[in-house]
Amino acid sequence: MLMNGLGGDLLPEDVRRKKLAGNLLLMGSNTSQKFIIAVDTRTMDFVDLNTQLGINAGVEFDFTEEVEIDGKTYIYFNITGKGIYALDVTGVTDTTVVTDNVKIRLAHADLTGWVNPKPLRCGKHSIVELDDPQFPGKSIVTYYVSDGMPRLYNLQTGETKICLDMVDANYGTAIQARPLVNDGNGNLYIGAFNTPKCAVYDTRTGELTNFESNSAQTDAFTFLDGVTYTGNYNNASITRINPDGENEQLLEMKSGYNQARVHAMTAGGGKVFAGTTPYTGYGGCFAWVDVANGDATVVKENFIENQSINSLTYHDGVVFGTTYTSGGSGSGSMEGLSAVLFA
Repeated sequence: MLMNGLGGDLLPEDVRRKKLAGNLLLMGSNTSQKFIIAVDTRTMDFVDLNTQLGINAGVEFDFTEEVEIDGKTYIYFNITGKGIYALDVTGVTDTTVVTDNVKIRLAHADLTGWVNPKPLRCGKHSIVELDDPQFPGKSIVTYYVSDGMPRLYNLQTGETKICLDMVDANYGTAIQARPLVNDGNGNLYIGAFNTPKCAVYDTRTGELTNFESNSAQTDAFTFLDGVTYTGNYNNASITRINPDGENEQLLEMKSGYNQARVHAMTAGGGKVFAGTTPYTGYGGCFAWVDVANGDATVVKENFIENQSINSLTYHDGVVFGTTYTSGGSGSGSMEGLSAVLFA
């Protein structure tokens, strides 16, 4: 199933951010045509959340997972120069109609006082719970783009701090963190820019453990049956990180497929899924490793013609994905292309 346009101009050249809440698929981008929408995955009806915000807003980095605060459920995201916003998804279930209960509110408009008077520009971010009485309940952890240092913002109290426990200066995980992913079991996985070095931070004990993926850089993490998998640059590989910390490359898509990056990963149904960006030219791959069947691999080349795959989400046996129209090695968008949502 392929969907583009969403009623005209709402899907431009790039759909980078995506999050599922019940049957509602939240989508956003921060390209020249900024947008935030919620799509009903059953009917493909949608609502334009920018209209509710009253601003021309785009999602700078990913949406967080759902957070329960004072009886309500929120999903947080960052808008460059405007701060951290929260989408109220209280009551959203698999039967929710797209126009019901989709209300957006401003959670915090100015986090620039953390460190720097300039407008906030976070890197990737996630939700954590720490064993720290000054940071009760849920906190957002993010990396400030200019210095790579991890920062916390407590969603209950508004307290902020630099979290030096998450930094290993000798190992390099503080330098422009790339993926920042919570595995749902209290572990925060951290990948660093331009190095295979990674780390996992135990939010319960404050312990930081280092490990390495293969290739030059880890761009994505996903988890299946308690095992960690990474998506890597510059050989577009999928790697399994075994419990002993050793890595095992399961699929490599540079040789034979001309792919450079795995930006998108998800897992479910015994499979690990990945979407890629080419090394040169246009056309990303949609690939998976069938872990439940002896790590058999499947690669679908140029899956969405002349487009790269930028995000994937697994839900009830279906993989949802979004694309962007740029190619590899700085290739601009092809004229006339529009990003798509596929399933």
